[in-house]
Amino acid sequence: MRKANIPTAKFWKVSSLEESEKIISTAPFPLVVKADGLASGKGVFIPETKEDTLRITKEIINGKFGDSGKIVLLEEKIEGPEISIFALCDGKKYILLPSAQDHKRIEENDRGLNTGGMGAYAPTPILSKSELSIICKEIIEPTIDELIKRKIEYKGVLYFGLMITKSGPK
Repeated sequence: MRKANIPTAKFWKVSSLEESEKIISTAPFPLVVKADGLASGKGVFIPETKEDTLRITKEIINGKFGDSGKIVLLEEKIEGPEISIFALCDGKKYILLPSAQDHKRIEENDRGLNTGGMGAYAPTPILSKSELSIICKEIIEPTIDELIKRKIEYKGVLYFGLMITKSGPK
């Protein structure tokens, strides 16, 4: 994302408690904690405090998700609705499928722990045509361009998990 200049949250990959303590203690904003590997949809945490952020990071690094937690992603918490965009790609061009929105939190009003998924629907009515146009120009097309630059001929479904923030999609 950085190389393709795609808008995203600020993030750091860490593999030690020392690295994570330094980032967590100096970050000027709340952080989301993610296991860098597969965790059955349960590897994302949105802590309320820096202490909880550090505790969760330690649990993951110490083996909570096995090898999937050897590297932990500390990411700037961004606000807004979460949208899933799927595009069929032939390696150069793409066709969009309807946008979707899923719900992961176990309790009403986006409270409670993340789950592997509480349900989804498509198309989502909260995405405007102008926002979709921005997503195409700033996220999908630069992704395909970067794949081509790297000589990766990808044919299949591209999945974009996005947050629609006040400053635009990320």
